[in-house]
Amino acid sequence: MTAATYAREDTDPYEHLSDASERLNAALANVAESPLYALGALADVRVNVDAAILILVRQLRLARPPASWEAIGDALGISKQAAHERYARQVHQDGYL
Repeated sequence: MTAATYAREDTDPYEHLSDASERLNAALANVAESPLYALGALADVRVNVDAAILILVRQLRLARPPASWEAIGDALGISKQAAHERYARQVHQDGYL
């Protein structure tokens, strides 16, 4: 499942961040003994963090007043154009905005 799929189904980023934290701990605990397991755990972390970011971006854009793409880009450490390109379509799909 992709981060976009997770984010459409959920509105609370907490579960994704909690799962990411657990998988990160698993990766750290196993990196020396099982690098492949750690790599898989890190991939799971990325999916969960991406899903949480998308949920938060969607919430920020749906807020009244909505957060600007510039503010979202700043928070993510990217330009407003990059933030818009990366998230606008996902934020606006399925009847959002």
